[in-house]
Amino acid sequence: EVAALFEEDHSSASWEDSTVRNLLNIVNKQAEELHSCTGSHSHKKKTTKLRMYFKRLSHHILKEMGHSAEAWEVIRKEAKAHLMRAEQLASSLHTAH
Repeated sequence: EVAALFEEDHSSASWEDSTVRNLLNIVNKQAEELHSCTGSHSHKKKTTKLRMYFKRLSHHILKEMGHSAEAWEVIRKEAKAHLMRAEQLASSLHTAH
């Protein structure tokens, strides 16, 4: 879901395309690692809630603020917080095995 946000028009954020590509590579790697840790455990309700959260971010922040640099800064901070939590979760699951 984080990756989908960054596929939106981020030209007003003045980020280098290579920086965005690197971020998306990291996000995809984290997603793969978390998926390998959780295996076949289904968390459909939580996945749906997370998907809706990011859709609301896209609509309420990006679209309503016109994909402005300020909107992208809000998105960056939200994504960073979630990615840090995902990294902590993956690390704790990895050390538990």
